Amino acid sequence: MPILEPVVSRVAADIVAFDLWPVTTSDTGWLSLHGGMTSAEIGMAVWSLLFHSPPTRDDLIVPETPEAAFRLLAGFDTLYAPGGLLLSDPMTGVVIEPGCCCDLFEWRDWLGALRGEPIDLGHSPGPEVEYRGQVLRVWTDGGDGAPPSPDRKYVDVDRAALPELLQTAQRDLIDLLRVAQGWANEIAPGQGAGLAAALDAGLQISEPLAL
Repeated sequence: MPILEPVVSRVAADIVAFDLWPVTTSDTGWLSLHGGMTSAEIGMAVWSLLFHSPPTRDDLIVPETPEAAFRLLAGFDTLYAPGGLLLSDPMTGVVIEPGCCCDLFEWRDWLGALRGEPIDLGHSPGPEVEYRGQVLRVWTDGGDGAPPSPDRKYVDVDRAALPELLQTAQRDLIDLLRVAQGWANEIAPGQGAGLAAALDAGLQISEPLAL
């Protein structure tokens, strides 16, 4: 069965100096969000949200303390960071990555597939969603108006299986809240519950899915 997993982009180390807490040293690849993340991975996920959520990059002033950083995050109605739900098929090895300008907070947009609605998965390469009866076919590219590449691949998802896939992705995000709370309490004692609440509200994590 295909897999839907929440992912977020990392912030390259040479973009902005950051030393409020440890973060992963890798600047490439998606960061999967789940309950088994290391402290450095959680740190990178929170830093990515902190870096990308201001209206413009010029608006970001890195706070002087973790407590101030957590308060800043809590002040955003919506938390932004490039990412979303990454779709993969372990049988074929095909991976459908979120496209450019697709944000993690949009992960619930996948619910529209249950009703056959268009889904914007970003552009460049612009994953394309095609409905074939009870099958949701997601192409690696071709959905942003550009001609499809001749070697593009796809992942087929049975629409009857989609609710379970989305519930699994939501559980991963809920597990993120749990580990992020413990992580924050180690970084700044007493701040864990507030950070978890800010992540929950800004990414609409625990709200029941409209399945």
